[in-house]
Amino acid sequence: MEAEVARMKALTINTGNNMLSGEAWTAATSGYGPIERNMSNGESGARDGRMMAVNGKRYDSGFGVHANSSMTFNLGGKCKRFISDVGIDDEVGNQGSVVFQVFADGVKVFDSGRMTGADAAKTVNVDVSGRRKLKLVVGDAGDNNYYDHADWAGAVLTDCEISGTPTPPAPTPPAPTPPAPTPPAPTPPAPTPPAPNPVVGTGNFKLPPAGKVAWDWQIGASTDSAIKVAADVKLIDLDGFTVSAAKVAELKRQGLYTVCYIDAGSYEPGRPDSARYPDYLKIQQDPDWPAEYFLDVTDVFKPNSVLASILIDRMKMCKSKGFDALEPDNLQNDENVRGGRITTQQQIDFNGWIADQAHGQGLAVFQKNGPDKILLRDRTGKMMVDKFDGILNEECQQFGECGPLAEYVKRGKLALNVEYSRNKALDCNLMAQLGVNALKKDLSLVGSTMGSYLRETCN
Repeated sequence: MEAEVARMKALTINTGNNMLSGEAWTAATSGYGPIERNMSNGESGARDGRMMAVNGKRYDSGFGVHANSSMTFNLGGKCKRFISDVGIDDEVGNQGSVVFQVFADGVKVFDSGRMTGADAAKTVNVDVSGRRKLKLVVGDAGDNNYYDHADWAGAVLTDCEISGTPTPPAPTPPAPTPPAPTPPAPTPPAPTPPAPNPVVGTGNFKLPPAGKVAWDWQIGASTDSAIKVAADVKLIDLDGFTVSAAKVAELKRQGLYTVCYIDAGSYEPGRPDSARYPDYLKIQQDPDWPAEYFLDVTDVFKPNSVLASILIDRMKMCKSKGFDALEPDNLQNDENVRGGRITTQQQIDFNGWIADQAHGQGLAVFQKNGPDKILLRDRTGKMMVDKFDGILNEECQQFGECGPLAEYVKRGKLALNVEYSRNKALDCNLMAQLGVNALKKDLSLVGSTMGSYLRETCN
């Protein structure tokens, strides 16, 4: 046992909570295809899965495996608990049957019992204090392993301490104190190197209203005449390219707070600046919108970045038309682009860059989607909830993700959410409890004079 532990690679643990999918295992097996990080098992190839989902609930971190599988990690006694949801991924429907088991130092501490594709996720929450070895096992429940696509969803190690090492080195004795040297002549400080692609422009911006706010989202309105605003609405979100400056001015005279929609993380054809996007930025086709492509958002941190120039010009357009704030779409390329080409940290750094640039242009800015990213920190050390001035989210009720939106409300900022299902009523009690302003909308978000327009509200 001791020899085995000695050969194991230690985890790169940070103090606090650590997503297990960011750690290296010491041994692993999978019954079909490779074990996938932060996506479902998919098929036999690497990185061919999709966003993990169990009984309709989606997860953006964890492991997608196929029975019979096992993963072993060296905890080194550094963490207190292991927590994860477990279940069969929705990509196989109601098929499959598995058993999840967790072992700590060889002792079984969790057994899910038989689970099928029709079952909701179960939660593992076990004490691993002082344990050195964590083993995660998925068995086939004794009836073959067909369709046994299993998820360790949201797997996390909590309350970790990096200071605890089994054998701390002996302290180095202090060196004799040398005589004090003659102080040298003062040296002028070296100049601080500029940050890559610093914020362009400076400007004051108007914060969105907070609390209970009636609002509407009509980015599908293709002309000014398609836009009509209900009397109770105090905030309106419109497409930055299709609406005129005159229409924005008219809405502001009516007392509305105006938000400018642009696509930040993907390429759209048919925009006035679409020809400016070089092919090397388009790293993956959007399967839901085949004419569009997800972008390499890391480009904004490169010298003479083409993407940075395009996006800053779009923000300038919004400001020149008189908008108060920015809604930058597609801030989740770390989840949408296969193969790990965009890491979560790179995505968070890009999102923070967007917020900084919008503020530099005199625009407030909303975080778009990504409830799981609200408390993550970009390269400046700031959390997204502190970088952005509010959040505009889609379908948190549908996917059980509304809770994190309250982080914005706690800070006196605006939280907005849209649901699209016409067959499911808004959970207005939940939204009121969290302080979230929710709408039910048509999926195309058309202008209010168009036939498919829908706006239902809790306010």
